[in-house]
Amino acid sequence: MTKLAFAFALLASASIARADAPEHVINDAAQTVTVDCGDGGKVVVNGSSNNVTVTGGCAKVAVNGSANNVAIDAADKIAVTGSGNHVTYKKGFTKKSPKVARTGVGNKVSRAK
Repeated sequence: MTKLAFAFALLASASIARADAPEHVINDAAQTVTVDCGDGGKVVVNGSSNNVTVTGGCAKVAVNGSANNVAIDAADKIAVTGSGNHVTYKKGFTKKSPKVARTGVGNKVSRAK
């Protein structure tokens, strides 16, 4: 039972540590922006033709719209909807590779070379 209590305490402290992680929402078009996820933040890109660089480690990055170019240092989840979005990532944040979800037409998500 002690091991179970320790595991719950560890999970609770991990959630608390990330509760203050930054959340960035970009609602724009044709902008060049750099945002920092810090340690477990979230980024949402809504719009079109944006060039976004995401530094730090993200719990999730969501890209919605069209013709956005997003370069991510590290993320655990990447969700892309819309059309013609191009997303690259270097690595997973807490995992080897991020979980990727794509809907729409012509969206590309790939590991940066």
